[in-house]
Amino acid sequence: MKFGAGSRLATFLADANRRVVARTGVAPAQEPVYQNIFDRDIQALGLTNDFYAVGAAANYSLLYVLLRAVRHFSFQQIVELGGGQSTLLLNQIVQAKLSSANVLTIESDRRWRDLLQSKVSHEVRLIELSQQQYDGFSFSGYDLSATKLPTAIDLFIIDGPAGGTKINALSRFGALQIIPSLNRDGFLIVVDDAERSGENALCEAIEKKIREMGIDFQTGIVKAAKQQRLFAAGKFLPAAFY
Repeated sequence: MKFGAGSRLATFLADANRRVVARTGVAPAQEPVYQNIFDRDIQALGLTNDFYAVGAAANYSLLYVLLRAVRHFSFQQIVELGGGQSTLLLNQIVQAKLSSANVLTIESDRRWRDLLQSKVSHEVRLIELSQQQYDGFSFSGYDLSATKLPTAIDLFIIDGPAGGTKINALSRFGALQIIPSLNRDGFLIVVDDAERSGENALCEAIEKKIREMGIDFQTGIVKAAKQQRLFAAGKFLPAAFY
């Protein structure tokens, strides 16, 4: 598959961007707002604020969404694609007994996986990338076919593997394999980096798949240095208005 400007992939991504143009973009000026809320809540909960929300790591709007959601809802099963600052946050929350959720983080980089596993108590599962297909496009994503995944997932965080370039723009489409394992009675999906063309296209595919499952849901957007798209159903519907 060629990735040049005239390729079918480039057209696919451009069309996805045009369809969601009103929803795309970031708002960097909002980053301090979410940082202040996050810092306030971390202090109120007595957690250690040793997070580095910079560079390619989770930004403050993502940390805000996750902390607010886990604080206000009783999640039972959390699956996270791509580990980092959010993994450390979830670990602190569970260790402080602020949530009884079972957490599974999936990571493809062995050294990064080993480092994260040394810092958290829940499983950080190493799953390598494999060539996969979506609508005739090839991409390298998590090889989830050979691993047993939890069922009735009620918080699903999509922040990996690495994406954002023409070569790996569709890398997170492997997340679609997990959608059927969501808790049909209610769930929250958080898609990070949703300002990017590949993640825009992924959000469209997620929305289509949820509709095919016959589940009522709401979508929401949080914008700061990065953008998060939220899909909420059942008792988690209020999260769509974060």
